Amino acid sequence: MSLEGSYFNEEHRSIYIQQEDVLFAQLTTEETLQTSYDLSTKNPNSTKSTVIINQMLNDLGLKKVAKSKVGDLKTRGLSGGEKKRLCIGNEIISDGQEEATLDATNEVIFADEPTSGLDCFQAMKVIQLLQNLAKKGNTVMFSIHQPRASIYALFDDITLLSEGRVIFTGPVSDMVGYFASQGYPCPNNINPAEFYVDLVSIDLSSPEAEEQSRERILTLAEAFQHSSYFEYVQKALLEKTDSNGKTNNVSHYKRKTGLGQRIMGLLHKVRILHTRAWRQVTRDKPLNIARFCSSLFSSLLFGAIYFKMGKGVGTIPDRLGLLQVAAVNTAMSALIKATTSFVLWPSAIW
Repeated sequence: MSLEGSYFNEEHRSIYIQQEDVLFAQLTTEETLQTSYDLSTKNPNSTKSTVIINQMLNDLGLKKVAKSKVGDLKTRGLSGGEKKRLCIGNEIISDGQEEATLDATNEVIFADEPTSGLDCFQAMKVIQLLQNLAKKGNTVMFSIHQPRASIYALFDDITLLSEGRVIFTGPVSDMVGYFASQGYPCPNNINPAEFYVDLVSIDLSSPEAEEQSRERILTLAEAFQHSSYFEYVQKALLEKTDSNGKTNNVSHYKRKTGLGQRIMGLLHKVRILHTRAWRQVTRDKPLNIARFCSSLFSSLLFGAIYFKMGKGVGTIPDRLGLLQVAAVNTAMSALIKATTSFVLWPSAIW
């Protein structure tokens, strides 16, 4: 990935926050951040990590729920907004930096609809967190649908898209005036974000309405390409590309590590992953009860079938059959558990 004609180096890191919350339900908020930090750091230090985790919890506003489980559909846990803020902190703390905190700068943060599925209050908290990151020197870009007026007021710049076409891009304060000059003034007491998103949306209620909306969008897209905003953006990009060079490759120096250090690092990660998996499995009480009942039922069933088998030579095939069935049943139970894990939380595993 390149930025302004230059490829990313160690001074510019990118962070991607997915739309879906990729978290382990049985881990607590503190354990989630601790696991991500331990997996990313090269020099684990318990005292230093505790300080960083506590600072991250305070900055995210999650100190009150630090000992609470993340939760899922069957386990009570964090709210939607708290999970989203935890995802943001989780990505920042796992970007491989020793001093991974919300005070880090020169980071490019991409967020895919961070307010989806949240109520107005929680959505506001998430956007305020992203705004604080931007104020500290980071570049924050995210997609959003129908933001309320208070959230819209927090934006610095905005890009309005419709089916891949750019309808407007520029400062938020200029958008209302720009559309007014195009013959679409925003009515009083109406949220500009909602009004202009509706303006550039395709109306599929009838063929006539669809045709009119597509013509309106095409007209607005062509008008923007002849506007001063488009010329400014195009000129700025060309100037940045010329000043930095078209192929300004930045060499990435990777420090060589010995075989012993690599083995120790691998064992360190295996231990952390094992601890995470152990907590996820042992704390899931409904699942463990179901697995116990399944094993108990299988034991009773096999016991009833092979009851009073006898100890003669002729019972050897029956004993072999019992051992085979028991081994297959045990293996399949473990295999089904592992298979469902890939279905339930594949992103968290990978």
